Amino acid sequence: MPRILVVDNEGPIRDMLATMLRTSGYNVSVARSGFQAIEIASALPVDLVMLDVAMPGFDGWATLEHLRTALPDQRVLMMSGTDHAVRALESGAVGFLDKPYRTPDVLRAVARAMDDGPGTPSRQAA
Repeated sequence: MPRILVVDNEGPIRDMLATMLRTSGYNVSVARSGFQAIEIASALPVDLVMLDVAMPGFDGWATLEHLRTALPDQRVLMMSGTDHAVRALESGAVGFLDKPYRTPDVLRAVARAMDDGPGTPSRQAA
C-alpha cells in the first residue's frame, strides 16, 4: 500500500486530507511542519509527500529544496490556495494542487504524482 506524507500546519486541512486518502486505501502519515516532514521522510519510505506552500518558519519552499537535495528521488506534490504551480514545478515538484481540495481532484492529483517519476511534472488544479 503506497505511503503518503501529508504536510500542513493547519490541523483541519491536514486531518481532512489524511482521512480522504485513508478512505481511498492509502497509508498516510502526517506532519505539521517542514522540519517534521523532513524527519519523517528521512526515516520512513514515503511514496509521495503532499506539501503545503504556506507554513510558518520552514515553509514549503524550503522543505521542498531540502527534500530535493537530501532525497532527490522523493516525489513531492505541492499544495496552496495561491497559484504557485509554475514555481513548484520549476523547483522540482511532480505536481501542484490548488485549494479548495475536493476529493476527486485530490485523488486524481495523487494518482498522477505517483505515476510520474521525479522530473516528470504534472499539474492538477482543483
